[in-house]
Amino acid sequence: MQPRPKPQTEPPSPSLAQEPPQAPGGTQAPAHPQTPAHPQTPAHPQTPAHPQTPAHPQTPAHPQTPAHPQTYIQPQTHFVDVPGGQLAYDDTGSTGPLIVCTPGIGDRRQLFQYLRPALTEAGYRVAAMDLRGHGESSTGWPLYSAAALGSDILALIHHLNATHPDATRTDAESAIVIAESITTASAVWAAAEAPDQIAALVLCGPGRPPAGRIQRVVMNVGGEVVGRFRWAWMAYWASLFKARKPDDYREYKKALAAMLAEPGRMAALHGMLRALAAGTAEECNARMPEVRCPSLVVMGTKDPDSRDPVADANAIAKELHGRAAMIEGAGHYAIAEFPDRVAAEIIQFLNQAAGA
Repeated sequence: MQPRPKPQTEPPSPSLAQEPPQAPGGTQAPAHPQTPAHPQTPAHPQTPAHPQTPAHPQTPAHPQTPAHPQTYIQPQTHFVDVPGGQLAYDDTGSTGPLIVCTPGIGDRRQLFQYLRPALTEAGYRVAAMDLRGHGESSTGWPLYSAAALGSDILALIHHLNATHPDATRTDAESAIVIAESITTASAVWAAAEAPDQIAALVLCGPGRPPAGRIQRVVMNVGGEVVGRFRWAWMAYWASLFKARKPDDYREYKKALAAMLAEPGRMAALHGMLRALAAGTAEECNARMPEVRCPSLVVMGTKDPDSRDPVADANAIAKELHGRAAMIEGAGHYAIAEFPDRVAAEIIQFLNQAAGA
């Protein structure tokens, strides 16, 4: 594989301040209505039925090498209807291999604006989605399980590839998935469920469930508190940064708190935390032996969501037959704390996977 030429244009400095949605013509897209269209979260989250398996053989996808580097492309905001509601996503719309990014619970798709410039410059098309009930996605979803989020990942990949500007590419049905926190389990489920649609996995801050019964009780009780009170969630979210905060941390925090104040947002957050307590993420992670695509685990050495980040990262990477990349000094959001280091690890991994 030829070495990637150095791009000629420097990308703008990434920022966690909210990027205004853009319509295809460059005008600001209207905000998506927040009126709940579906019943509120059931008392006991359930794992949804698996989506229909494609008729063609389930051969694992393979990451593609971008044809050439690109200058930074400002993403545009779009919406896609899926069973149960509507998802918001940003898309650079470029012609390179597709990367789909998924944030964690109680966050927004704007988290990935840190990584987007480097990935776009490396030649990739980058799309970042809001989770069910989060950001600009609709509220009132009937399910919030990790597998339900995985089905959203597959639905978005299908939608984006169906509208890809380059119809001649060989990976026309697959995507690389970069997932953060709880959605790493959803990405694992998607890779096991539809191996021909997932070319590679990058799991950022995956963590592992508490081993002891007392620790589980503490986690579940804590989840009930932070899931019901916006101030509690914001305090918990802020505690996940360990090395450094983004330059526009205050603006991002303000925008995040404003989003969670909208009707139905905390109900979605609470629903996901209850689904997590019910073990839906563990059910998805149990499918790791079924994953056949290249996998990278990215974890901060000071991630407070893990009792032993190094041991957890290595154990997960071993189960996926992948490798782990530790970001020294980073907390749970290594993506935001050290975006350059994380982007370098991801691009090196994808280059190696494409040349395998």
